[in-house]
Amino acid sequence: MSGGLPGKVRWLPVVLAAVLIGAACSRASDFPDASDPVRFMPWPDYELLRYDIIDQTGVTLGTVDFEVDRQDDEYQFRVLFLLPGGNVRDETFLHVVADTLAPLRYERVATDDDDTIEVKGVYGTDDEGEAIVDSVVIENGSREEERVSIGEFAFDTESSAWLWRSIDLSQDYEVSYRSVNVRASRSQLVRLRVIGQDLLRTPAGLFQTWQVEARPGLDRQTVWYAVDPPHLLVRWDLQPRQYLLREIVTERAVAR
Repeated sequence: MSGGLPGKVRWLPVVLAAVLIGAACSRASDFPDASDPVRFMPWPDYELLRYDIIDQTGVTLGTVDFEVDRQDDEYQFRVLFLLPGGNVRDETFLHVVADTLAPLRYERVATDDDDTIEVKGVYGTDDEGEAIVDSVVIENGSREEERVSIGEFAFDTESSAWLWRSIDLSQDYEVSYRSVNVRASRSQLVRLRVIGQDLLRTPAGLFQTWQVEARPGLDRQTVWYAVDPPHLLVRWDLQPRQYLLREIVTERAVAR
């Protein structure tokens, strides 16, 4: 990455490192064997959920959008981070099989005042029938290509907000699966566990929620999904940041 101005906060590397499941090494000896976590798809054919991004001091840094749009037998998942303080725009489009959430195609463009990172990934199988992803990463004009074996029960990390919403939301439910980080060219085991219920208030209202713990390797993340269908993602703690639900849109914008 380029040097930038002395003392300037480097927002883009921070966002790319922290968004969703990271690329930390996994210590997963105590995890259950990987299996299919998907039980149901509670969201409508179109939905946009917008969140405030809050830091540890309570300051709002920006917003993140999680948008799903059904396109025939695929879902298009769109994740958009906007951080005005660092002039950051980080947008990802992920296409998955609608019935299973199996990943198909991945595109991401992230920019700030100094840097541009483009990432593309295509999921498939190699000549031996092993599941793989072919990735291309272009960072400030420097291009790298890689093929990674991803293993069984593998899902793209950018689908986490929906994948975790699709599990059996019941007390003490536990499941493990493999999460694929296309930019980092890595697949790792993640364990999900339903902890219990909490009453939470966000800018979008008051919700009775299920608390779900996600453990990618040594890290811990906590998310809360509404108990009532369609089980909205209400809050996401990704230290040192927190996402709080602000807006719910269930109709596509009218084209002009």
